[in-house]
Amino acid sequence: MIATMRPMLATTGTHVPTGDDWVHEVKWDGIRLIAQRYGDAFRLTTRNENDATLAWPELAPGPGLPRDLVVDGEVIALNDAGRPDFRVLGERMHTRDPRKAARFAAARPATYMVFDVLRLDGEDLTGRTWTQRRAILEGLELGGWQVPATYDDGRLLHQATLAQGLEGIVSKRRDSRYQPGVRSRAWLKFPHRFRASYVVGGWRPQEGTRDRLAALLVGELTPQGLRYRGRVGSGIGGKESLRLRSALTPAAASPFADEVPREDLTGTFWTTPGVVVDIETHGIGYERLRQPTYVGLRTDLSPEDLLR
Repeated sequence: MIATMRPMLATTGTHVPTGDDWVHEVKWDGIRLIAQRYGDAFRLTTRNENDATLAWPELAPGPGLPRDLVVDGEVIALNDAGRPDFRVLGERMHTRDPRKAARFAAARPATYMVFDVLRLDGEDLTGRTWTQRRAILEGLELGGWQVPATYDDGRLLHQATLAQGLEGIVSKRRDSRYQPGVRSRAWLKFPHRFRASYVVGGWRPQEGTRDRLAALLVGELTPQGLRYRGRVGSGIGGKESLRLRSALTPAAASPFADEVPREDLTGTFWTTPGVVVDIETHGIGYERLRQPTYVGLRTDLSPEDLLR
């Protein structure tokens, strides 16, 4: 019988743990899904227990998959730079149209990265240690699903994922039991934050006003012009909002060389692209900034400095 289950969650850590008690995994920039199979029935559910089965037809069970199985994992897809990218999945994660989902799957198929097993052949495995569950997982035939590698040296993995522009790592106690729906300190996550400088091309006011700056539209200066990279609102307080407004010069049209998404156009005021700001974001190499946060105004830099 298939019943919904919330996944175990990791707590944000302050330092990567060392020693034999811990094991480390890559933190994938994807969508958390629990897969359940019972006989001929199969279901994929999100961390909020929503049914996502129709959105991912390419993840249907393959030959040899156990007929009574519950696993936990992350569905990922690669962007044009070859990195796992949540934004590639964004358009299809909410689809409930099988024909549309099939087109998505054919154009850019997703991969299910399975990192835990919770039930097998009628036995609840959540009370077993991570080490025991991992040994069982590695012995399974999962068809097209993948079991990602684990690593003993967390600090080295942290450095490697940072250098590769990946999302981060997760560290897990080898003796940890699986606790559905619990955010546990037995699992620690270490997402990377990257800082870079961008050029301001526009701003949006706080809702209900026309003069209180709430968000910036920023871009990357390239030989082909200013390319739009996203909207940034987090980190802009009241005093910084006033400072930014005074630094920006109005423009009659968009300074971006490419198209700005419709959802970012509403209420936007364009500016002359002469102001540089620092932004922190998750990951690098993406078309759009991931969870960006405003850091500060760079009066020491000009846009031309960034191009050089």
